[in-house]
Amino acid sequence: MKTRATDRRVRATERRVRATERRVDATERKAKATERMAEVTDRTVKVVDRAAKIADSPDRATEGRAEATEGRAKVTDRSQSEG
Repeated sequence: MKTRATDRRVRATERRVRATERRVDATERKAKATERMAEVTDRTVKVVDRAAKIADSPDRATEGRAEATEGRAKVTDRSQSEG
């Protein structure tokens, strides 16, 4: 037969167990939130890297126009020096 003191100790232990379970649940929720934020950060970094790569390298059409302009400039320079 349990005594009142034993009942109180059991209830106190059960309260501590429930409190510990709540802390574990909160820690798991925080870990999931941290994982989600890491995924968002990874996606953001990829987008920024892609944008920087696009901004740093001119497209082919721009390169082609630049080469054509350089070619015309060379022809003009030659014709002026000959004349």
